[in-house]
Amino acid sequence: MDKKTIIGIAASLFLLVLFFNKVLINPENAATINADLLRMTSVWENQINENLEKNNELILWNSDVYSGTPFIGSPLTTMFYPLSFLFYFLPFHKVIAYVIVLNVLLMSIFFYLYLRLIKLSKFSSFFATIVFSFSGMVMLWSGIMSFINALMWFPLLLYLLERLILEKRLVFGLLMGLFFGFQILGGGPQIFLYSTFVLFLYLILRLIYEREHMTKVVGFFAVAGILGVLIGSVQLLPMLE
Repeated sequence: MDKKTIIGIAASLFLLVLFFNKVLINPENAATINADLLRMTSVWENQINENLEKNNELILWNSDVYSGTPFIGSPLTTMFYPLSFLFYFLPFHKVIAYVIVLNVLLMSIFFYLYLRLIKLSKFSSFFATIVFSFSGMVMLWSGIMSFINALMWFPLLLYLLERLILEKRLVFGLLMGLFFGFQILGGGPQIFLYSTFVLFLYLILRLIYEREHMTKVVGFFAVAGILGVLIGSVQLLPMLE
Protein backbone atom coordinates (compact mmCIF):
# COMPACT_ATOMS: atom_id res chain seq x y z
CA MET A 1 0.00 0.00 0.00
CA ASP A 2 1.62 3.23 -1.16
CA LYS A 3 1.76 6.57 0.63
CA LYS A 4 -1.06 8.19 -1.37
CA THR A 5 -3.41 5.30 -0.62
CA ILE A 6 -2.68 5.61 3.10
CA ILE A 7 -3.32 9.36 2.89
CA GLY A 8 -6.61 8.69 1.10
CA ILE A 9 -7.75 6.25 3.79
CA ALA A 10 -6.74 8.71 6.51
CA ALA A 11 -8.68 11.47 4.73
CA SER A 12 -11.76 9.24 4.53
CA LEU A 13 -11.48 8.47 8.23
CA PHE A 14 -11.12 12.17 9.04
CA LEU A 15 -14.26 13.02 7.04
CA LEU A 16 -16.22 10.24 8.72
CA VAL A 17 -15.12 11.38 12.18
CA LEU A 18 -16.07 14.93 11.24
CA PHE A 19 -19.47 13.83 9.95
CA PHE A 20 -20.25 11.59 12.93
CA ASN A 21 -18.53 13.74 15.56
CA LYS A 22 -21.64 14.18 17.72
CA VAL A 23 -22.31 10.46 18.09
CA LEU A 24 -18.62 9.65 18.56
CA ILE A 25 -18.24 12.18 21.36
CA ASN A 26 -21.54 11.11 22.92
CA PRO A 27 -22.43 7.60 21.65
CA GLU A 28 -25.91 7.77 23.21
CA ASN A 29 -26.78 10.23 20.42
CA ALA A 30 -26.52 7.31 17.98
CA ALA A 31 -30.01 6.33 19.11
CA THR A 32 -31.33 9.25 17.07
CA ILE A 33 -30.16 7.54 13.84
CA ASN A 34 -33.16 5.54 12.61
CA ALA A 35 -34.21 5.47 16.26
CA ASP A 36 -36.86 2.72 16.25
CA LEU A 37 -34.75 0.10 14.51
CA LEU A 38 -31.62 0.97 16.46
CA ARG A 39 -33.44 0.77 19.78
CA MET A 40 -34.95 -2.56 18.75
CA THR A 41 -31.45 -3.84 17.97
CA SER A 42 -30.28 -2.54 21.34
CA VAL A 43 -32.99 -4.56 23.14
CA TRP A 44 -32.01 -7.74 21.29
CA GLU A 45 -28.32 -7.29 22.04
CA ASN A 46 -29.12 -6.73 25.72
CA GLN A 47 -31.17 -9.94 25.75
CA ILE A 48 -28.25 -11.85 24.24
CA ASN A 49 -25.84 -10.37 26.80
CA GLU A 50 -28.11 -11.16 29.75
CA ASN A 51 -28.58 -14.74 28.64
CA LEU A 52 -24.84 -15.19 28.14
CA GLU A 53 -24.13 -13.85 31.63
CA LYS A 54 -26.82 -15.93 33.36
CA ASN A 55 -26.77 -19.17 31.39
CA ASN A 56 -23.51 -19.08 29.40
CA GLU A 57 -25.39 -19.77 26.19
CA LEU A 58 -27.01 -17.92 23.30
CA ILE A 59 -30.69 -17.11 23.59
CA LEU A 60 -32.87 -19.14 21.22
CA TRP A 61 -36.36 -18.06 22.29
CA ASN A 62 -37.77 -14.55 22.76
CA SER A 63 -40.54 -14.70 25.34
CA ASP A 64 -41.17 -10.93 25.20
CA VAL A 65 -42.92 -10.97 21.78
CA TYR A 66 -46.50 -12.31 21.65
CA SER A 67 -46.54 -15.73 23.34
CA GLY A 68 -42.92 -16.22 22.37
CA THR A 69 -41.05 -16.33 19.07
CA PRO A 70 -37.81 -18.01 17.88
CA PHE A 71 -35.05 -15.48 18.57
CA ILE A 72 -32.81 -16.58 15.71
CA GLY A 73 -35.83 -16.86 13.40
CA SER A 74 -35.50 -13.14 12.73
CA PRO A 75 -32.53 -12.24 10.49
CA LEU A 76 -32.46 -8.77 12.06
CA THR A 77 -30.99 -10.16 15.27
CA THR A 78 -27.58 -10.71 13.57
CA MET A 79 -26.67 -13.12 16.38
CA PHE A 80 -23.99 -14.97 14.39
CA TYR A 81 -22.53 -12.00 12.51
CA PRO A 82 -18.80 -11.72 13.37
CA LEU A 83 -18.78 -8.02 14.24
CA SER A 84 -21.83 -8.48 16.48
CA PHE A 85 -19.60 -10.26 18.97
CA LEU A 86 -18.38 -6.80 20.02
CA PHE A 87 -21.82 -6.22 21.54
CA TYR A 88 -21.58 -9.41 23.59
CA PHE A 89 -18.68 -8.01 25.62
CA LEU A 90 -19.25 -4.25 25.47
CA PRO A 91 -22.38 -2.17 26.17
CA PHE A 92 -24.32 -1.67 22.95
CA HIS A 93 -25.06 2.01 23.51
CA LYS A 94 -21.36 2.78 24.08
CA VAL A 95 -19.90 1.08 21.01
CA ILE A 96 -22.65 1.38 18.38
CA ALA A 97 -21.40 4.77 17.14
CA TYR A 98 -17.89 3.40 16.61
CA VAL A 99 -19.25 0.33 14.83
CA ILE A 100 -21.24 2.55 12.46
CA VAL A 101 -18.12 4.53 11.56
CA LEU A 102 -16.07 1.33 11.22
CA ASN A 103 -18.64 -0.14 8.83
CA VAL A 104 -18.64 2.91 6.57
CA LEU A 105 -14.83 3.17 6.70
CA LEU A 106 -14.38 -0.46 5.67
CA MET A 107 -16.90 -0.02 2.88
CA SER A 108 -14.96 3.03 1.66
CA ILE A 109 -11.66 1.12 1.66
CA PHE A 110 -13.19 -1.82 -0.23
CA PHE A 111 -14.71 0.48 -2.85
CA TYR A 112 -11.42 2.34 -3.30
CA LEU A 113 -9.55 -0.93 -3.80
CA TYR A 114 -12.05 -2.00 -6.44
CA LEU A 115 -11.78 1.28 -8.32
CA ARG A 116 -7.99 1.11 -8.29
CA LEU A 117 -8.17 -2.48 -9.55
CA ILE A 118 -10.15 -1.38 -12.62
CA LYS A 119 -7.44 1.21 -13.23
CA LEU A 120 -9.12 4.45 -12.24
CA SER A 121 -6.67 7.14 -11.18
CA LYS A 122 -6.04 7.66 -7.48
CA PHE A 123 -7.82 11.01 -7.46
CA SER A 124 -10.84 9.62 -9.36
CA SER A 125 -10.97 6.61 -7.06
CA PHE A 126 -10.83 8.77 -3.95
CA PHE A 127 -13.47 11.20 -5.26
CA ALA A 128 -15.83 8.36 -6.26
CA THR A 129 -15.31 6.69 -2.88
CA ILE A 130 -16.27 9.86 -1.02
CA VAL A 131 -19.37 10.31 -3.20
CA PHE A 132 -20.40 6.70 -2.58
CA SER A 133 -19.63 6.62 1.14
CA PHE A 134 -21.46 9.87 1.87
CA SER A 135 -24.36 9.17 -0.47
CA GLY A 136 -27.86 9.59 0.86
CA MET A 137 -28.54 5.87 0.91
CA VAL A 138 -25.43 4.96 2.92
CA MET A 139 -25.79 7.78 5.43
CA LEU A 140 -29.54 7.27 5.85
CA TRP A 141 -29.21 3.54 6.46
CA SER A 142 -25.90 3.58 8.33
CA GLY A 143 -27.69 3.17 11.65
CA ILE A 144 -29.71 0.16 10.51
CA MET A 145 -27.28 -2.61 11.34
CA SER A 146 -29.01 -5.35 9.36
CA PHE A 147 -28.70 -3.23 6.20
CA ILE A 148 -25.22 -1.77 6.55
CA ASN A 149 -23.81 -5.11 7.79
CA ALA A 150 -24.71 -6.62 4.43
CA LEU A 151 -24.09 -3.62 2.16
CA MET A 152 -20.57 -2.97 3.43
CA TRP A 153 -19.30 -6.23 1.89
CA PHE A 154 -20.65 -5.52 -1.60
CA PRO A 155 -17.66 -3.40 -2.77
CA LEU A 156 -15.30 -6.10 -1.47
CA LEU A 157 -17.27 -8.73 -3.41
CA LEU A 158 -16.87 -6.60 -6.55
CA TYR A 159 -13.14 -6.43 -5.91
CA LEU A 160 -12.86 -10.18 -5.37
CA LEU A 161 -14.96 -10.96 -8.45
CA GLU A 162 -12.75 -8.78 -10.61
CA ARG A 163 -9.68 -10.55 -9.19
CA LEU A 164 -11.37 -13.88 -9.90
CA ILE A 165 -12.00 -12.89 -13.53
CA LEU A 166 -8.46 -11.62 -14.02
CA GLU A 167 -6.55 -14.35 -12.20
CA LYS A 168 -9.03 -17.28 -12.36
CA ARG A 169 -8.03 -18.65 -8.94
CA LEU A 170 -10.31 -20.61 -6.66
CA VAL A 171 -9.13 -18.70 -3.59
CA PHE A 172 -11.07 -15.62 -4.73
CA GLY A 173 -14.21 -17.72 -5.14
CA LEU A 174 -13.79 -19.07 -1.62
CA LEU A 175 -13.29 -15.58 -0.22
CA MET A 176 -16.41 -14.40 -2.04
CA GLY A 177 -18.32 -17.28 -0.45
CA LEU A 178 -17.10 -16.22 2.99
CA PHE A 179 -18.32 -12.66 2.54
CA PHE A 180 -21.56 -13.79 0.93
CA GLY A 181 -22.06 -15.66 4.19
CA PHE A 182 -21.28 -12.51 6.17
CA GLN A 183 -24.03 -10.71 4.25
CA ILE A 184 -26.58 -13.32 5.28
CA LEU A 185 -25.39 -13.47 8.90
CA GLY A 186 -25.40 -9.67 9.04
CA GLY A 187 -29.18 -9.70 8.76
CA GLY A 188 -29.41 -8.93 5.07
CA PRO A 189 -30.50 -12.01 3.07
CA GLN A 190 -32.22 -9.68 0.63
CA ILE A 191 -28.97 -7.72 0.16
CA PHE A 192 -27.25 -11.06 -0.48
CA LEU A 193 -29.79 -11.80 -3.24
CA TYR A 194 -29.39 -8.32 -4.76
CA SER A 195 -25.61 -8.62 -4.59
CA THR A 196 -25.62 -12.05 -6.22
CA PHE A 197 -27.85 -10.82 -9.03
CA VAL A 198 -25.74 -7.70 -9.72
CA LEU A 199 -22.47 -9.62 -9.47
CA PHE A 200 -23.79 -12.29 -11.84
CA LEU A 201 -24.68 -9.60 -14.42
CA TYR A 202 -21.24 -8.05 -13.89
CA LEU A 203 -19.65 -11.45 -14.44
CA ILE A 204 -21.55 -12.07 -17.67
CA LEU A 205 -20.67 -8.64 -19.07
CA ARG A 206 -17.01 -8.98 -18.10
CA LEU A 207 -16.75 -12.44 -19.65
CA ILE A 208 -17.78 -10.96 -22.99
CA TYR A 209 -14.30 -9.42 -23.01
CA GLU A 210 -12.52 -12.08 -20.95
CA ARG A 211 -13.55 -15.24 -22.77
CA GLU A 212 -10.69 -17.48 -21.75
CA HIS A 213 -11.48 -20.12 -19.11
CA MET A 214 -15.09 -18.90 -18.90
CA THR A 215 -16.36 -22.21 -17.52
CA LYS A 216 -13.79 -22.17 -14.71
CA VAL A 217 -14.71 -18.65 -13.63
CA VAL A 218 -18.45 -19.35 -13.67
CA GLY A 219 -17.83 -22.54 -11.70
CA PHE A 220 -15.83 -20.67 -9.06
CA PHE A 221 -18.62 -18.07 -8.83
CA ALA A 222 -21.15 -20.88 -8.28
CA VAL A 223 -18.91 -22.28 -5.54
CA ALA A 224 -18.93 -18.83 -3.91
CA GLY A 225 -22.73 -18.70 -3.93
CA ILE A 226 -23.10 -22.21 -2.50
CA LEU A 227 -20.47 -21.58 0.17
CA GLY A 228 -22.18 -18.33 1.15
CA VAL A 229 -25.53 -20.09 1.60
CA LEU A 230 -23.87 -22.85 3.66
CA ILE A 231 -22.18 -20.33 5.95
CA GLY A 232 -25.41 -18.39 6.31
CA SER A 233 -27.56 -21.49 6.78
CA VAL A 234 -27.30 -21.19 10.58
CA GLN A 235 -29.37 -18.01 10.13
CA LEU A 236 -31.33 -18.92 7.00
CA LEU A 237 -32.81 -22.23 8.14
CA PRO A 238 -34.45 -20.92 11.35
CA MET A 239 -35.73 -17.91 9.38
CA LEU A 240 -37.29 -20.09 6.65
CA GLU A 241 -38.73 -22.44 9.26
